[in-house]
Amino acid sequence: MHLNHSLFLSSLGLFLLHQVLQKMLLIRLSWADAYLDPLLAMPILLPLLNWERGMSNVKPFRLLSTLHCWLITAYVSFVSEWIFPLLSPRFTTDPLDVVLFFAGTGLHLHKTNSKTS
Repeated sequence: MHLNHSLFLSSLGLFLLHQVLQKMLLIRLSWADAYLDPLLAMPILLPLLNWERGMSNVKPFRLLSTLHCWLITAYVSFVSEWIFPLLSPRFTTDPLDVVLFFAGTGLHLHKTNSKTS
């Protein structure tokens, strides 16, 4: 598994650009500040998990299944939107974030499935 497909690279680039704008240059883009990270999280995380699986010695290598991608997304959503806000007031629960996590997974699966078919 190579980390060079366009969705991964564009998501990572956009995420990093937004972090620089938001944290270093203090440029506020309200919608992006609130919703860009959840949308980009899964198109970044899922290829990294596939890459990690490919680096392990478990053979034969297989991409994460569609079901695994959805379950990972549910787990990330649960931890991000329910557990983190319980642990720290710096985190808030936003149901739209959950929708965006799943939308990002849908984008990842669409891109992955269109490449493999």
